[in-house]
Amino acid sequence: MVSFNRKTLFGLIVLVAGFMVAMASVESLEQSVINHISQSQPQAVLDVQALPIAAQFRVNNRVIKLEVARTIQERRIGLMNRPRIDPDRGMGFAVSPPRDVEIWMKQMRFPIDIIFLRNGRIKAIQLEALPCQTKVCPTYQAGTPIDQVIELAAGQANNLDLKVGDLLTITQIQDPIQAAPLK
Repeated sequence: MVSFNRKTLFGLIVLVAGFMVAMASVESLEQSVINHISQSQPQAVLDVQALPIAAQFRVNNRVIKLEVARTIQERRIGLMNRPRIDPDRGMGFAVSPPRDVEIWMKQMRFPIDIIFLRNGRIKAIQLEALPCQTKVCPTYQAGTPIDQVIELAAGQANNLDLKVGDLLTITQIQDPIQAAPLK
């Protein structure tokens, strides 16, 4: 059996308490760094991306070409900081597994129409989602699981006569075309 005198026991308690305080400080510092990065990162994202046109859909004798955001970073940037998107263009996002996603308009410079799809069928349309002007941005969602999102220039959903329940056949382009540089 191990026996400790009061002085040794007190020292051991102080050592353990000090260790616990140090670990809590490290965790707190680590969380502060993570919070700082996650809060400052969206502010620091000033990149404007032009992704390859990798898909398209045809509706009412018009072809809409889609840049497809495939990676997490491409999806995070999306259409941020662009001056506009042409009426015959859009950006597509795959959602896997299907779920109800939230789209926000942080660092957007123009309004867009957001089309939410499941198995090619339009489940919801958000017309003219406005750029975020506040620190906390509103989000837009379908309210039901979806597997694709298409962002179009504001007004295009009406111009194309898109309606909830419509079926869009999105086809992949075999040899993606690099999008023109943005000006």
